[in-house]
Amino acid sequence: MRCVIFPMNGAGHLNACSGFGSQLAKLGHEVTICLAKNLIQLMDGDHGLIVELYDDMRDRTEDPLLRWGEFMCNVSDGFRDSPLDQLESLIVTFEESFVEETKEYDDRIGHMIRKLNPDMIFVDFYTAVPSVIKSGIPWALIYSCNPLWVYEDLPEAPPAFSGLSKSDPEESKIIFRNKRNALMKELKEKFNAWLSSKEIDVSKLTGLQNGRMSSYLNIYAYPEDLDYREIGPVPSGWHRLDHMLRPTDHKSPLGIDENFLQKKHQTDRIVYFALGSMGASDVGLMKRLVNILAKSKHRFIVSKGPFHDQFELPSNMIGAKYLNQLRILPSVDLAINHGGNNSFLETLYHGKPMILMPLFDDQHDNGRRVEEKCIGRCLYPYKVSEEELLNAVDTLLNDKSLQERVKKIGEKMRNTKSYEELDYKLNLIFKQD
Repeated sequence: MRCVIFPMNGAGHLNACSGFGSQLAKLGHEVTICLAKNLIQLMDGDHGLIVELYDDMRDRTEDPLLRWGEFMCNVSDGFRDSPLDQLESLIVTFEESFVEETKEYDDRIGHMIRKLNPDMIFVDFYTAVPSVIKSGIPWALIYSCNPLWVYEDLPEAPPAFSGLSKSDPEESKIIFRNKRNALMKELKEKFNAWLSSKEIDVSKLTGLQNGRMSSYLNIYAYPEDLDYREIGPVPSGWHRLDHMLRPTDHKSPLGIDENFLQKKHQTDRIVYFALGSMGASDVGLMKRLVNILAKSKHRFIVSKGPFHDQFELPSNMIGAKYLNQLRILPSVDLAINHGGNNSFLETLYHGKPMILMPLFDDQHDNGRRVEEKCIGRCLYPYKVSEEELLNAVDTLLNDKSLQERVKKIGEKMRNTKSYEELDYKLNLIFKQD
């Protein structure tokens, strides 16, 4: 089967889609991923994929992490807000940018579909993409976030991006959902008008924000042991994968001196610290956190992000602008990250306990899940005290039962059969079409 994947222009989407595509390629499919040229620098190998560049974006060479870093700087005050307040200070702005990206890419995607003539299309966009819907080719949504939104229509589901759980008061869920719907109303109406101008019948669009669910198949990734089964079964039309990890290229550079990973004695512990390109763009926040961690007896590997040259690391740390996270994670004892779904799944896949420091969006939901499932801690980066952070590091590094829980989750993820099950569904779609 000839498959083509269209990720949004962002590191997390690229990593999820290249990981997903590499698994399809292992199953014998021909998989092409379509990118602007500047995203290639974030790929650590082709992973068995054919990389196709948008024809009119072949000269696009700006740093993709810098783009989101600068965006972060413009809205950074909102990352200090509660999830409820972030609906107004952050989420509306992000949704507007997603709509504009869809408008920018729609014609390019249509051109690629006609050029490549695939048997199946996979798209990881936050809105409906007219050229995909109108192509007449079977397509599937890749939802590369925490899957709470997948469950949102079920009665006991908390709203996505809220950091709430089933056990929280119903009033809190209603307040969050009502505020979100009110804030998104005008944007959705304008986007629907644009979709209509593209000859899309918006009355037939269903599910998720801006009606982007496919009538063929929709896919998300979350480990079976953490999925929201207390809310209900996997909703109709969806397929759960245990992960979307790309293969680790053991020959690619780490980004740091490999000697740092060598442990001098049995009690030596190494912690990986990464807040993503957006979190690392707040240099003041990074300075604050590394200065706290400098007081730990443990050693740290730090992903410094796009503004890496604007702060120095203490003597118990090493780091760089870009790091090979997939190669580093197997060698560390604990990970501190922002809770984006990609980093979250990669950490679990390698069986590492974690401290999540959510900034916005589905990171709040993964942070809550870590606490609910007793596989780590959720600490808010702008509020966490020195004592809280240092104690959390020491506690998790000494909690053998928690470490064993996470190792078992990772083992199940590595031995997943969920891709074989997906392959069966894809073949049924292909034969029916």
